[in-house]
Amino acid sequence: MGVLSIDLPAFTVKKGFLAQAKLIEPGGWVSKDEFERMKAQCERMLSRTPDSFVFLYARAGVTIVPAISILSSERCNPHEFYSRSISRFYEEHFESFIGDRRLHAPTPGVLDEIRRDLDARSLLYLEAHFA
Repeated sequence: MGVLSIDLPAFTVKKGFLAQAKLIEPGGWVSKDEFERMKAQCERMLSRTPDSFVFLYARAGVTIVPAISILSSERCNPHEFYSRSISRFYEEHFESFIGDRRLHAPTPGVLDEIRRDLDARSLLYLEAHFA
């Protein structure tokens, strides 16, 4: 789960996304069972928010695929889907092209409650404010 909270004089936004991480090399295929498990995880994330993604970890770096793409295919190599580099993904997240306003959190307690509710193992919380 990733949450971005920005509070500046001329701009305020609080939003988040869900992500599932997978270690898969670009040329490597995922077994049918593992692909079905990944699809079930994507279905679960998408039942919470359309801003759900799979982060594909490989020796060459990290690429991000929309969870909806995983569900839309029977192919077992997610590197063949439409994707973004990790830098481009966060650039678009910071620019407000990616993010669900329902996944915001004003306090650490609320963040932890959301994390538990979504069964997320990790949470990345980014905050910027004008002092």
